[in-house]
Amino acid sequence: MKSGLILLFIILLASGIISVGQIIPGINAGSYLQEVKTEIQLPKQADPNVVSLFLNQGNVIAVTSNGVFRNRNGKWTGIPFGSNWRSAILDAKGEIWLASVQSIQKEGDTKKIELPDVAQNDTILSLLWEDEKTLKVGTTKGLLTYNGSWTSVQFTNGKRINSILKDAKGDLWLATTDGLLRRMNDKWVNLDDDMMAYGLKRNYFTLESGNTKADVLFGGLFAVGCIAEDGNHWLLRGADGLPYGPIKTIRNTKESMWFGTDKGAIKKDKTWHYYNGKRWLSDNKVNDILPIDERTVWIATPKGISQIQQVEMKLTQKAAAFEERIRLRHDRYGFVSGSRLLTPGDLSTSQTGTDDNDGLWTSIYLAAECYRYAVTKDPEAKKNAVKAFEAMERLETVTGIPGFPARSLVAANESTGEGGEWHLSADKKWKWKGDTSSDEIVGHMFAYPLFYDLVAEGAMKERVKNLVHRIMNHIVDNNFQLIDLDGKPTRWAV
Repeated sequence: MKSGLILLFIILLASGIISVGQIIPGINAGSYLQEVKTEIQLPKQADPNVVSLFLNQGNVIAVTSNGVFRNRNGKWTGIPFGSNWRSAILDAKGEIWLASVQSIQKEGDTKKIELPDVAQNDTILSLLWEDEKTLKVGTTKGLLTYNGSWTSVQFTNGKRINSILKDAKGDLWLATTDGLLRRMNDKWVNLDDDMMAYGLKRNYFTLESGNTKADVLFGGLFAVGCIAEDGNHWLLRGADGLPYGPIKTIRNTKESMWFGTDKGAIKKDKTWHYYNGKRWLSDNKVNDILPIDERTVWIATPKGISQIQQVEMKLTQKAAAFEERIRLRHDRYGFVSGSRLLTPGDLSTSQTGTDDNDGLWTSIYLAAECYRYAVTKDPEAKKNAVKAFEAMERLETVTGIPGFPARSLVAANESTGEGGEWHLSADKKWKWKGDTSSDEIVGHMFAYPLFYDLVAEGAMKERVKNLVHRIMNHIVDNNFQLIDLDGKPTRWAV
């Protein structure tokens, strides 16, 4: 038995987990940029489906399916106008034009521009004012031009025009379902006939100007790329880190690129960042993205606008936020347990419950509080560490089997939920969950030496030492297995 404990001590010492007389200096980390998500509250009269976002003359403009609304210094103005809007565009004067399935209308104007008879079965997908008098309209069947009367661009017939872009040279670009089209010197070419990669499958969804304005960024099924004026083209695919496709929105800033998909938003700077689910977005389908500044973007979805902003924060502030979260929604008899929301998104409906890994999750928290106390000497950190240790210690004492910790415990009158091996404690006050696994023990043995070295004093040190001794006795005496109440090894006993 003694040789087994000595071997364990040597292993832990060599790995650095046990530190004899270790002194941890204070850390001055300064501040860093923390990304924070905020739901932008639209005015009550606005439909939550935000189809387009613009920044114009100090106003953030949100076009919803039922009108145009402007936000200036946090205050909204605007009244509902029309219905079923699907896309929008600004003209050279900053006026807003909105498109429904088959008609286009300027904000505040009663006159509608209806699609021509030849396009009565088409749907409007994209808009671009080529100049003050010429409007390009992309539909499900091709490109149309309107300058008081309609004409169709024959080269595009039968192609779905997802996006239209005019570059710095005046060339026109179209993202279509049958190639990337470019008009140069009034002549149309399909770049997929000559230069685009076969793997792009001739399918494109969005276009955006690059940093040089002459460069063109495009979003495809499985990739995002750039056709550069200087010939230094590039392509980013899943193998390069792109999290998801198709890319249906691109917004470019000096420091980063933002991509919108039907399953979340993506930011590419020096690395990749993926924003998905309620943690970041009102809805996973991204309709539009608007960079407000280098640290702030608004993301339009069918269920509203989410703001993602980089905020200066100190590590102490972030730690305090997590501590508050644990106190409010994760503390169960001193364990750090999971929080389940009865109503998704409503934190007031949080309920904690038993978990197979209560000991493991609590051990990680215990270790964090030990490190925190070592660096800051904050009495709260010591108090939290002692509380977490005592909860973990109770997992071992409640079973009545020396050195065999339970997975979890609940009060005798509480529900245990479904599944698991539950037993009543000797004092009839608790029910404990057996079938403990080796990974639980790893968590325990990670935290105890840290607590012993950095926090525990006097009699508390003896409790830690005795607890480790009992656990190791159980393991070594049972041929390095965990033995449950029935005298048999647990499922993951080794």
